[in-house]
Amino acid sequence: MSKFVKWRGLDKHYAVCRNADSMLLDSIIAAEAFSPRALQYEASDNVQVVASSLRDGMLAHAFSVMAAGHEQLTTHPPRLSVKLPEVAAVPSQKDAVWQISLWRVSQIWYGPLSEESRRMFEHITTNLNQLATTDPAATESLVVALCYGTCVRECVAAGGDFTLFAPTSERRYLNNDSPLLNDPLAAYCLLNSAHGTIPYMHLTKQLRHDARFSMHMVELAGDDALSLVPDEAYSYPNAARAILLVRKLHYANNPQRTPWLRILATTPMLVFGRGRLDLVGVDEWRAQG
Repeated sequence: MSKFVKWRGLDKHYAVCRNADSMLLDSIIAAEAFSPRALQYEASDNVQVVASSLRDGMLAHAFSVMAAGHEQLTTHPPRLSVKLPEVAAVPSQKDAVWQISLWRVSQIWYGPLSEESRRMFEHITTNLNQLATTDPAATESLVVALCYGTCVRECVAAGGDFTLFAPTSERRYLNNDSPLLNDPLAAYCLLNSAHGTIPYMHLTKQLRHDARFSMHMVELAGDDALSLVPDEAYSYPNAARAILLVRKLHYANNPQRTPWLRILATTPMLVFGRGRLDLVGVDEWRAQG
C-alpha cells in the first residue's frame, strides 16, 4: 500500500506554495462557516461572497504552483527551456474560474459527490462549453486547469471517477486535444497537483517520449510516473542512468514511500517490471477521445 502514499509536491518545498495553500484553506474554512449546514438555514444569498473568496484562493494557489514549477524545471537538472505563463488571469479566464468556484462551493456545502454538486457540475459544464466555443483561450490555460483540478481532486478523493481531461467527444474544454497536454510546465504542474498520475496518461506521445521531461516526472512521482514512462524514453545508457538517479532521489526525498517496480534487466536496455497488467495502453487511453 505504500506506493499509494502521496509524494511530496511543490507545496512542501516552496514557501510561495505554502502561503497560497494557507490562503486557500482560509477560504475553504470561511465557505464551510457559511454553509446551510452550519447556519441551519438556506444560505443561497451567501454564494456570491463565498465563491469570490474561493476564486481568489484557487487563483493564488494556481499562480504559486506555476511559479514554483517553472523554477523547478528551469533551475534543476536537466534544465528545460520553458516560458512562465502570464501570472494574471485575463477576463475570460476569470469567467471560467468563477464557474469552477461555484462548483467548489457546492462541493464544500453539500459534499463532492452529492446530487447538488452533480447538478452544479452539469451547469458549469454547459457554461464552460459555451465559453470554450466563443473563446478557447478562456479554458485552455494552465491557471484554469489547475483550478478545475482542485474540484476534480476532491471528487476523486471521495471515490468519484472524474478526470481532469475528458475525451473530445464529451466536452469542448480540457479534453484530449488541449494544447496543455504538450506543454512541459503544464504537465508538471498538473501532475504535481493531481490526486495521482492519471493526467500523465493524457499527455501527447511527443512529451511522454522526452527523456529530459521524463526525468522530472520520475523525480516528482517515483515509480508511479516511471510505470507510465515509455521504455523508449530511457532506452540508451545515459538516459537509463539518469532515470535510475532521479528515481533514487525521489525515494530519498520521500522516505514515507517505497519503490514498487522491479528492475528486470539492465542490458541491452533498462527494463522495469510493472508489477501489474496494463489493460489499456497509454495511446489506446488517449484514443478514447
